[in-house]
Amino acid sequence: MDAPPGRMSPDDFQRVLDEHVVAHYEKGDGGYKCKRCGAVIKRVTGYASVHSAEFGDTCAGGGNVRQFPLPYCPNCEGEPKQTATCVHVHMFIPTRSAAAV
Repeated sequence: MDAPPGRMSPDDFQRVLDEHVVAHYEKGDGGYKCKRCGAVIKRVTGYASVHSAEFGDTCAGGGNVRQFPLPYCPNCEGEPKQTATCVHVHMFIPTRSAAAV
């Protein structure tokens, strides 16, 4: 599995990873195995830059990067070629002013 495409919310990002795991791997004794060939699933470290959704598709943010496990079947998928991506979060949450309280 390559890293999910960028510019999605953290929830959507996690959903894409979870759906891939459910569709292609099964949990067994000692870890996950490939549903197709039975190989033990390996993983590499993926990296997701955290960007501000308020800036649209410009991929601008505070410079934070999160690591995540990126699973793959060594036989059916091979080691991921794309391990970096981005997620877009709302960084500027409106707050009520003191006058409104």
